[in-house]
Amino acid sequence: MTRIVGVLLLVNAYLFTSPFIFVNVPVGPLALLLNVMLAGFLYYTNSGIEKKYILFMISILVGYCISSLYWQDYGLIHYSKFLLLAFIIVPLLNQKQKNSFTSLSSYYLLLQVSFAIVGFLYAFSGGGAIFELVSSSGRVYKLFLTTISVTGYSNFIRPSGFFDEPGALSFAICSVVLLRNIYGFDKKVSYYLLIGGLVTLSLAHFIFLMFYVAYDLFLNRSRSVLLLIMGIFAMPVIFAVFFDGYEVVANYYFSRTANGLSGDGRSTLLYNAIEYLEASPSLTYLFGIDSNCLTDFTNNCRFIYPRMGENFLSPLVFGGFITSWPYYFVIMLCTIYLLRSPKTFILYFAFFILFLQRPYIFNYSYSFLWVLALVEMISHNKNHGK
Repeated sequence: MTRIVGVLLLVNAYLFTSPFIFVNVPVGPLALLLNVMLAGFLYYTNSGIEKKYILFMISILVGYCISSLYWQDYGLIHYSKFLLLAFIIVPLLNQKQKNSFTSLSSYYLLLQVSFAIVGFLYAFSGGGAIFELVSSSGRVYKLFLTTISVTGYSNFIRPSGFFDEPGALSFAICSVVLLRNIYGFDKKVSYYLLIGGLVTLSLAHFIFLMFYVAYDLFLNRSRSVLLLIMGIFAMPVIFAVFFDGYEVVANYYFSRTANGLSGDGRSTLLYNAIEYLEASPSLTYLFGIDSNCLTDFTNNCRFIYPRMGENFLSPLVFGGFITSWPYYFVIMLCTIYLLRSPKTFILYFAFFILFLQRPYIFNYSYSFLWVLALVEMISHNKNHGK
């Protein structure tokens, strides 16, 4: 049963974000069913949940109940369902199940990275999309031989494997690398994943890689790590020599990380959120701008308000502090742990700061990975203090 649980956790964490699935299947009900099944099975077969996590769940639910009364929108009550289920599933997992999930996820993501690299080289050499998928929101996902991409610029793409966007593939890689480090898995595979993941051209991925290299160098001070650092910084030079279109990639990458492409970068979204909060009444900080921004974002929020998602202020803007407090609490907690013991918690910090631009802790897949990292961090702090 351990391997079956590992497979189900893999599906829950990574497969639901694939356009091949969510474009053709109602993922929300399917993900909910899988989470309920996992929670029920684990509760029946494993030991109980610690009181602190039960209190955490109750506090989250109370916040959403209060917000639903304020907005008279009772759909808010079940908005936190995936996070609450994650707080049941994760504390009930035993070590063999966690190891199985981490091992299976590593193989799966190695495959996805390979697909991404092959597809990137195929597109860079002039290959075009061979298939397209269109979501209900109208977003077009193009298949370039072995990888999906939603971003095309001149003669290159940002590959995402079978994930919906390159940032999602990068995030998945970072999450597995964190788990591999926690559970004592081989570092070689972690480096393969991180270096291969650079093909996503994700700035957050590069930052996480630097954190990981610094952590490894601090612990081991080995010659191989130093050679790896030199190799990482040599990669742009090698790329420039062998690929004529290197300038296009570099220009795209740096323009996007600075101000965003066509005003759609994370910085623009953050500025919009700041401006909106400054012009809003004080109750906005407590209850958010509109309950529809949580329960019906696509139809009744996305085109009504300025674009303010995908940054660390969006949970506060959309739902207010009464519902978003877990997000900010965990970032603060991780920062405190880091200040106490930088060597012990630097990778946790590197992972949680990824949520600053991907604050989806109430969404399926992301909620499970967020809670898994949180539970391991708290357990690590408890054992470290002994």
